[in-house]
Amino acid sequence: IAKVTALAQQIEARGGRVYFVRLPSCGLILQAEQRLYPRERYWDALAAANPGRTVHFQDHPDLAGVDCPDGSHLDRKDVAAFTGALLDALQVSGAAAR
Repeated sequence: IAKVTALAQQIEARGGRVYFVRLPSCGLILQAEQRLYPRERYWDALAAANPGRTVHFQDHPDLAGVDCPDGSHLDRKDVAAFTGALLDALQVSGAAAR
């Protein structure tokens, strides 16, 4: 986490913006991810080190409510709504304020 945070800080020192986004997964893929990489240990630690620069799909109902037919990719019917919801979530996290 420290290494990734340091790299993000280097990008931002040059005028860039870095946001970490946890995209949706569903079903067996999500279950395996939760078992192998518990959110509390990995994602939440990254978010704590990078406040205001993370968006996790489970924290936003419009992002969490999508269908992933193969477990890790959106159904094409959800793409437009998901993109709008992701932009909204980024704005809430502070993306527009920078």
